[in-house]
Amino acid sequence: MQQEQDSVRSIRILAKSVFRNLQGQGYERVQLIRFASELLELIGSKEPLPSAGDDSRLAEDDSPKSARLIGAQDAT
Repeated sequence: MQQEQDSVRSIRILAKSVFRNLQGQGYERVQLIRFASELLELIGSKEPLPSAGDDSRLAEDDSPKSARLIGAQDAT
């Protein structure tokens, strides 16, 4: 039971961290909602999840900011 509570807490902390990071980079609420929707779509699909660096879905909207939200790797 304690391990499950720790896992839930860790996920909550990670979500807040990602949210604050993206918000701090200037993403607007509507963009964050789109990002969350994209994550849910990926998780809920019957297709295998894309591997790290797979940017094949960028064709839908190839603006630099959207690309970072959808999963392209930053060159930092």
